[in-house]
Amino acid sequence: MSTALRCVLFDLDDVLVDYDRSVRVQHLATAIGRSPAAVHEAIYDYGIEDAGDRGALDARAYLAALSTWLGGEVSKAAWIAARRAATQPRPELLAPAEAASERATLGLLTHNGVLMTGHLPQIVPALFLLFARRAFASAQFGARKPTPTVTPPAYAAH
Repeated sequence: MSTALRCVLFDLDDVLVDYDRSVRVQHLATAIGRSPAAVHEAIYDYGIEDAGDRGALDARAYLAALSTWLGGEVSKAAWIAARRAATQPRPELLAPAEAASERATLGLLTHNGVLMTGHLPQIVPALFLLFARRAFASAQFGARKPTPTVTPPAYAAH
């Protein structure tokens, strides 16, 4: 039996990156001219974020629901800029991930909607090369971790 490392599956928020919801809310509030309280309520209290993370809303439906709740357009660009501002890579974890990539296939599985994984290069450019084509969101599986059906296809056999 080989003990060689074949696959390493990482989480994103608060593992590879520091994620600050309040920065995201403030950034988006400023961009769309709404109060941070209204933005927080729409994203987190109204259930839009949870629906996106579970895959009940695709990217377009997520932005439309957020726009409707806030009474003004939330563009994809504004969402990406807010998420990027709130997402800071942890250099102390990027180096070990890069080292692991020389010995194993890397993957990323995060509790997020498809906007996150679809725009990873813009949100966290430092991670894009490590996880290109191997970044998955719980939304893609229609469930949240640790539900057994939330397993990226390339890793199911490992």
